[in-house]
Amino acid sequence: MKKLLIFVLLSGLIGCAEEIRLPPQETSDMPPPQFSEESLQAEQEAQLQAAVTLVAEAVQGYRLLDSAKNYPENLNRLVERGMLTSLPDLPTGYYFTYDPETGEVGTRAGIREDLPALDEEAENESSEPAGH
Repeated sequence: MKKLLIFVLLSGLIGCAEEIRLPPQETSDMPPPQFSEESLQAEQEAQLQAAVTLVAEAVQGYRLLDSAKNYPENLNRLVERGMLTSLPDLPTGYYFTYDPETGEVGTRAGIREDLPALDEEAENESSEPAGH
């Protein structure tokens, strides 16, 4: 009787195990899903808005903690003062805009024109050993 009870219990457990087995996954020749231009653009806009919101809140926090109630001179000051660990990454081709007079933060697409152009001669001079 004891052997029959053990057999019935084991059979039940094996039966349960068979019920929870997943069917083998079939491979598909279907290409990966394609994302529409609209969905990619919406994702990019959401990323830009989240980055601007984060930086704008840090700018306001900086101003509240500043004894003269000034906005930071530039966005890098937020990192230097520990308000942010780093500036958020933006989608390729975008950069932050910032007005230190008003504290307004934004983004813009394109090439930053306010950055100095690389001067190859100056670069070469700085890499030469002193005394040459």
